[in-house]
Amino acid sequence: MDEVVQGLLIVGERRVLLGFRASHKRTYPHFWDLFGGHVEPGEGLEEALVRELREELDIAVTRFRPAAPAMVDPNPAANGQKTYHSYLIEAWTGHVTNASDEHTKIAWFPVEEALALEALTDPARHALEAWCVDASGRQTHRGA
Repeated sequence: MDEVVQGLLIVGERRVLLGFRASHKRTYPHFWDLFGGHVEPGEGLEEALVRELREELDIAVTRFRPAAPAMVDPNPAANGQKTYHSYLIEAWTGHVTNASDEHTKIAWFPVEEALALEALTDPARHALEAWCVDASGRQTHRGA
C-alpha cells in the first residue's frame, strides 16, 4: 500500500490553501486538494511532507503536527491502494507559490466553502473535517 502525506495550511484560523489538480494526474484530476504526495522508499512520513511542500509550494515547513487519523482511500479500484497521513502545518518560511505542475491553480478558501466544494478530494475532506472538531468532539472552527 502506498503511503501519502498531505499538509493542511490554514491562516487566520478560517482559510485553507487548496490546489486544483491538473488533468494529467491519475488520481482525482480536476479536484481541489491539499498539498503533498507519495512517500519515497527509505523516506519517513515527516521527511516526505517537508519535501513535498518544498517542491509544490516552495516553502520550508518549520512546525507541524498530525491533523487527522490516517485514512485509507475509499476507492482503491480507481485510485490505488493508498493510506493518507494528514498534518496541520503550523509554521513555514517562504512565500507560498504554485511551484510545480501538480496543480493548475491554488487558492485560499474559507473552511466552510472548501468543505462545500463538490470537487474536493476525499482525503482533503477527511483532514478538514478532523481539523474542525477538537479532542472533546466540540466543533471549534466551523460556523459562526
